[in-house]
Amino acid sequence: MTANFGELFDLLARFDLAAAHVPGYLKHADFGQSEAFYDFNTGVIALRRTPAVAEFVANWRELHERWSKVQPFPMTALDQAAFRCALWKSSLSPYVLGSEYNYRTIFSGRLVGAAKIIHGRSKDYEKLAAHINTRVGPRIFDAFPPGREW
Repeated sequence: MTANFGELFDLLARFDLAAAHVPGYLKHADFGQSEAFYDFNTGVIALRRTPAVAEFVANWRELHERWSKVQPFPMTALDQAAFRCALWKSSLSPYVLGSEYNYRTIFSGRLVGAAKIIHGRSKDYEKLAAHINTRVGPRIFDAFPPGREW
């Protein structure tokens, strides 16, 4: 975290949950959802406390546990595929966060505003955040591989 992100909770007055897409907008090879309904990164999620959201989380967990025992298709991010599948089957209203709220440093990425949540591996998050947020506005970064001075 590089800054206050309380505005994420403001989203929950209108949406049931908020999460960012997976870098590269992957969609695993399961069936039943639109090809345009990409995987979400499950590292940063804002959730409204409602019975419908609790049911979604229970369904996500059950699906993840079932797929962990017997994978129905080749996948690398089991939690993300199960999240997307459970969300598709729910009636929840999701909001897709910009990368400023889940900036993945191990992938090339794009930012417009200041990165508020950095998701990666760093030796010095303050230094990395200062570098990434030197300026705001549209900008693109190469991946920041683990082990660098950041």
